[in-house]
Amino acid sequence: LLLGSRHVRFARPAYNASERFRVVAVRSWGDERGAVSFDCRVEEIASGRPVATARLSCFVPGDESEVDAMTERPS
Repeated sequence: LLLGSRHVRFARPAYNASERFRVVAVRSWGDERGAVSFDCRVEEIASGRPVATARLSCFVPGDESEVDAMTERPS
């Protein structure tokens, strides 16, 4: 589950719908579950040049009951 993002940078102001990109995400800290952080980049497939970078803060649940508990709405 995405909690937030930091240090988001875009290399240009617009992107064309016909372009193809690759997303690369490397875990920078955290365990198999719980709070984790990923350093991410989006790069052009043709050139490999990065077009966006960010650090994503996420939560990886241990099982479905944790997801259910986080998404329950009060009665």
